[in-house]
This record gives sequence, C-alpha cells and structure tokens, in this order.
Amino acid sequence: TLSWGGIPYPKWIEGQNLFAPDFQAREFVGSGRDRCDHTIDRVRTIRTDRYRYTKNYKLDRVFLQPQYRDGRNFLDALREAYAAGTLSPKLVEIYFGERPAEELYDIVKDPAQVNNLAKSAEYQDTLISHRKILNDWVAKGDLGAGEEPKIELEQNGNGRFKGVNAEYERVRTDSDGDGLSDRWEKFNGRDPGDGKLQFEFDCGGWQTEGWESDGGLTNIAGRQGFLDFNLLTEVASISRDGLKIDAGKNKGKFALRLRSSGATELKVVANGEALGSAGFSKSDQFTTIEIPLGDSWTGIIKSLQLSFSAPKDSTIEVDWIRVQ
Repeated sequence: TLSWGGIPYPKWIEGQNLFAPDFQAREFVGSGRDRCDHTIDRVRTIRTDRYRYTKNYKLDRVFLQPQYRDGRNFLDALREAYAAGTLSPKLVEIYFGERPAEELYDIVKDPAQVNNLAKSAEYQDTLISHRKILNDWVAKGDLGAGEEPKIELEQNGNGRFKGVNAEYERVRTDSDGDGLSDRWEKFNGRDPGDGKLQFEFDCGGWQTEGWESDGGLTNIAGRQGFLDFNLLTEVASISRDGLKIDAGKNKGKFALRLRSSGATELKVVANGEALGSAGFSKSDQFTTIEIPLGDSWTGIIKSLQLSFSAPKDSTIEVDWIRVQ
C-alpha cells in the first residue's frame, strides 16, 4: 500500500512489495500463535511452496481447548458429538486427540491439512529440512519463548475470563488442597471445597491435571478425557506433587479406571510410602482397579506416584483416578 502511494517505507519492515521489479520470493513464510484471548498456547509454523510444518510446544492441551467461542452452535455440536461418540475418528484426532509435537502437510495434495505426514517414513527428509528452517528462524528471536509474567496471569486468570490452562494455576488459590484451584474446579463443574482426591482428565485446556512422567513414557496427555502413554522402558511412573489432601476426608479405596495393551503390574505410593499394588491383564476394555487404603494413608497427602511394569511399548490409557 505504501509503495502504491509512492511513500518510502522503513527498511526494518518485513513486508515486501509484491509488484516491485526486484521482488524475490521468500524461501518460507513463518507465523506463530501464543494466545487466543484467555486461552494460552504456543505454536510456530512455516510454509514453503509445497509444505507446511508446525511445531506444537504445549502438549498438555488438545487443539480445541476451552476458548472464547464456546457456546456457539458449531462448537457445541462438535463437543456434543465427541461426548456421544458419534464424531468421526479423523475429527476426534484433529480436535480432541493427543496434540502432536510436529505436523507436516503436503499443501498440494492435502490443501485442507488433514493428513499429518510427520511420522511417515516417506517424508522424513522433508520433515528434517523443514524442522531446521523453523528452528533457525525461531533462533533469531522469539518473544513468546518464555512464560507470561505473574501480573498478566492474574489479570486474565482471576478476572472474568474462564482460563483453564496450567499456567493460571500458579496464581490461583486451592483452598481444599486437592491440587486443583478453586476457580479451575468451578469452571470444570467440580466442588472446589470438598477436598476429594479426584482426577478426571476431561479438561481440554489442561489434560494432565498436574500429573507428570518420570521420563520413561511418551507424552502422557491423551485424547480429551484420558491420560494415554506408551512405556519406553519396562518400568515407568507418573507422579503428582503439590497436594495437600486430607486423608481423613478420603476414606475407602484408591481406584483407577484404565486399560493396557500388555499385562501390567501397578504400584501406588503416597508420600513416599507404598499403598499397595495390583495386576491386570492385557485388554481393550477398561477395568477398575481398587487398592484398599492402609495405615500409611494418614495425615496430609502431599504426593502420589503410580508405577507401571509392563512390556516395553505397551500402551496404557487412564480414564480417572480417585478415592471411592
């Protein structure tokens, strides 16, 4: 526009005059996303003449995480279809599936960018070359590389917005010590004052609900509603710290609903003390495992650890964890 008006423009402007006699096409175009109102994300992507490569940094949230467009007809329809199990597998993968670390699309063959080629053996050279282009571009400077300052999280997380990402938990109050802030629990239809040990993994903006891997697993955030991971070794674990759960308010049995592609032995540890163990068989059906709470389940529970022993590469999917 400036060129058409005959107005000189500063050399620091990245845009080019497409109609200039000396115009030279770029090798790639880069772009990114960090926020969508109160929804926090970090995505970097490049587009070459034929391919689009995307790197996702926040793998603990699905693509269609809670956002400002919630309540609109098309989003309500998508969420209702997913909950009812009537959404097509491809749309489940795109909107509610595990967030891939990398995406690669052939824009010529797949202009809608539906079929991710990042794990295709045929496209590994293309993946590597595009990964390098993006990494070199980001290395020149990325203002979105760090986390947001506390004041911004407070303004967006404790105001009128329904932010449900893990970042907001740093500045919120958890009055009942269950590891989930009062506001987060209200937004997700839970009781913020019941003090119950309950992890449902049904919030697309924070799939893990604070559980972390010891490093012997693939990404533990599965499709919305589940933890889902493969064992990279024969023994690996997930843990949850930062708890202040009153054992006196959680009586009964420690329970999990899960399934595994291989015979699995589960060990449960609380505050560094063994609670118990249980084995379950390979199955494509979910089963509920219950472990009685013994003498070590007392006082304030500050940490939990679940250890899984199974054949390497076994897939384990956890629906929920609770005391019941």
